Amino acid sequence: MKQRMQGIIIGLLIATFLFGGTAFALTGSRTVDITYRDIKIVVDGTQITPRDANGNVIEPFLYNGSTFLPVRAVSEALNKDVKWVGETNTVYIGKIPGQVQTPDLWLQDAINIGNKMSVAGVDGKTDNYGGTYNSAYYFSNGSGGMFQTLLDGRYSRFKGVFYVAQGTTNKYNSEFMIEVDGNIIYSSSVITNTSRPILVDLDITGKNDFKIIVKHYNSTGPRIYIADAGFFQ
Repeated sequence: MKQRMQGIIIGLLIATFLFGGTAFALTGSRTVDITYRDIKIVVDGTQITPRDANGNVIEPFLYNGSTFLPVRAVSEALNKDVKWVGETNTVYIGKIPGQVQTPDLWLQDAINIGNKMSVAGVDGKTDNYGGTYNSAYYFSNGSGGMFQTLLDGRYSRFKGVFYVAQGTTNKYNSEFMIEVDGNIIYSSSVITNTSRPILVDLDITGKNDFKIIVKHYNSTGPRIYIADAGFFQ
């Protein structure tokens, strides 16, 4: 079935629909012919009913050899966030550049079945290169410690910053590693009082037993802080 639509309507659809083919940019309005063919959307074997933000069913259609699919419905089926920014006429799928992401589960909110972690004071929230953080934790035990939690496959990524606090003068060494289901997936180099902060971003899709292991050599290595860390679905 063919239908003619005014350009202002198709403009709104283009702003919120995903299509294949050559990319192009248009402004203004025009009348175009679109074709409906009862197009079905199947994601990983499951058919979805595309709807807009208000729950109204949105029909995919064909135009000029390209298939137009509703961004929101498809993105949400792929577990991606969608945001429309009218000021720049931009649809964001997933990450938004420059925007701080909030974990689905903060490290401090996870059930820790390992060693107790202490909350960093004001001084501990600044690294040795002047960077500051909202929340930071450390092991008060001189030899280090182990954070352990069971994720039950609910998260896809772990992110966090590991650093030495500003003013640390300790001359010995420390290190940390991250172990998942019995396998070391990240191992730091030796950490000293001059080491730069380390941003860790790891794939933990489908994993369960998650551990952060911190070791201070000679029981006096520089204390390693873990900041703004959490798990993302």
